[in-house]
Amino acid sequence: MKIKHLLTKTLLVAAGLLVGQSVWAENLSAPVKMTYINGSDANVDVSYGEVTTAYCGYNKISGGKVEMANKGWGVNNIAYLQVDASAVPAGATITAASLEVDCQQISARGLGYGVGYNSSAWSSTMTWNTADRSITTMGAVIWGSKETTDKHNTFDITDAFSGDADNIVTILVYQTAAGAGYVTNPTATITYTTETAYNVTFTETNGVAATVKIGEKDVTSGTKLANGTYDFTATAAGYQNYAGSFTVSGADKEVTFTMNAKPRYTFTVNAMNKANSAIIQPLFTDDDSYEGKTYTVYFPAYLTTTGNVVTYSKDNSTFYTNYTSAPAEATKTVSYNAYVGDAWFFEGEDVTGATVYTTATFAGRSSNGKTGVLSEKTVTSLDAGAYRITARSIGKNGNTHSLYKGSVSGEKIMDITTSTSGAIVSSVITLDATTDIVANGGYYTTSDNGHGFDYFLIEKVIPVEIPSSGFATISSAYPIDCDNLPAGVTAYKVTKMTASEVTATEVTGQVAAGTGLILKADAAETYDIPVANAGTAVEDNKLKAAVTATAVAADEAYGLKDGKFHKLKAGTISAGKAYLLASDITSAPDAPELTIVFGGATGISEIKTMRNAENEIFFDLQGRKVAQPAKGLYIQNGRKVILK
Repeated sequence: MKIKHLLTKTLLVAAGLLVGQSVWAENLSAPVKMTYINGSDANVDVSYGEVTTAYCGYNKISGGKVEMANKGWGVNNIAYLQVDASAVPAGATITAASLEVDCQQISARGLGYGVGYNSSAWSSTMTWNTADRSITTMGAVIWGSKETTDKHNTFDITDAFSGDADNIVTILVYQTAAGAGYVTNPTATITYTTETAYNVTFTETNGVAATVKIGEKDVTSGTKLANGTYDFTATAAGYQNYAGSFTVSGADKEVTFTMNAKPRYTFTVNAMNKANSAIIQPLFTDDDSYEGKTYTVYFPAYLTTTGNVVTYSKDNSTFYTNYTSAPAEATKTVSYNAYVGDAWFFEGEDVTGATVYTTATFAGRSSNGKTGVLSEKTVTSLDAGAYRITARSIGKNGNTHSLYKGSVSGEKIMDITTSTSGAIVSSVITLDATTDIVANGGYYTTSDNGHGFDYFLIEKVIPVEIPSSGFATISSAYPIDCDNLPAGVTAYKVTKMTASEVTATEVTGQVAAGTGLILKADAAETYDIPVANAGTAVEDNKLKAAVTATAVAADEAYGLKDGKFHKLKAGTISAGKAYLLASDITSAPDAPELTIVFGGATGISEIKTMRNAENEIFFDLQGRKVAQPAKGLYIQNGRKVILK
């Protein structure tokens, strides 16, 4: 028995499909069958027959085929639908067909639903293996996030009926992201005309690849229309929208139209110095921009304006911005902070031999939008000295990249366990000779490149051990960055020497190489003192620098020990230390030891070492009373004291 269909006669204008058409058309509600196919590894041939609700999992649409993927999700199922438009009269032309279906996501992932045409002969027991796996995708994918209620989606399936003799087609509803969801309550509406329909094609006279629509229907590749007058629109990136009309009158029709290009101009994104709004360098330039053109511009975490030496740094982990071009705002800026330090920067993808990973999954989280997949690649060679190496990797959680000295058989510097947000690891190393730094993720292949090294930051540092007295001296062959000393460390110069004491004054900024300084710390440990790119001379400083080992005569110099400067016998000042000359003392006689007095705005000028804190009142450096002081630096009776 044939199914009786409900036919309604309506103007296509009212249906919103063919604006301006002057003829009547027919609508019919076509019956839809749906089958639930279990596509898991264990049940690839199991069909649950025709059902009204179907669960479907991860289906990858690639190369015109539906492929099983990511079976570990455990809900790898497929839903096939049959749309039966056989009630359309013989000789009639289907002008529109829509499939409406309720979709719901039942996982936390956002899912994209789409439809495809499948040429299989319908069977209620159709399975994954018995169905024709080749499909033609149709229409746009409709995206959604996790929903608490069904989301009603409408898909254009007109193309499925093109050239189909019996007007009975098999449709696959598929998902484009891993996760679980379902489709239910499918309905289909077919619009057709019994009048003679003619082929209508559209040609832009300058060859512009325009999208042409009549109403909401995409007719770019052509359509069939009965006699009548129709309005159409054409859109194309970089061109003014076009609106026109044409008339079909008893013959095929070619519609020609000409689109006008939007005015062109240069669109630029510049790196800008946050401190003074000065432009550092361009990050992106398009000389053929136009209003409404969209961009995703990726930029690095650090800028290197000379060779690989870092000059500026970003102050957050966002490494891209989306822009829409407009003539009034043809220049955009990305703020960077001035970076002070002797450092080298390498993007992972720039390492020679790296396999570059640029897909959108991690691009927005990666410096410069890329990572490099490496298998025992030399990042750089470093001269002898101490360095802080910071490496960032990104990708699948739990995978590990490593850095080594020399080769993967050498000493390991660090392991970096990847994360989707980017894992950052730092380590200080000391090299006795020129050494290669080697990165390795050797178990990866070029096809398994969903992770990689993001960047490497290598900073020259000077390790300084500060003993329990809380004081040490330093003189460096490199400029020193006194604005970015480790927490709890302060640098001082000596501005005055008397017979019993020296006056120390705090030093800030970037200090020139070969400058002697006192370092004071809150705790006894080894600190990594940062090196600057350049520095200025420190004026009015009595400290002398021993950049290399320096010989002194008896009673000629004072050296720091246990928080005081002691007169030295004949000997050698160790390389990297600083000392005072007895000849700089302004009054005589000179004492065998000199106490350090701290001058400056605090008004607390003297420091001493105490071993017994009983019955004393102490304040911290912010002026707050401390009931039970531990070891450290305090204020007591108007002077700074160190409790040991």
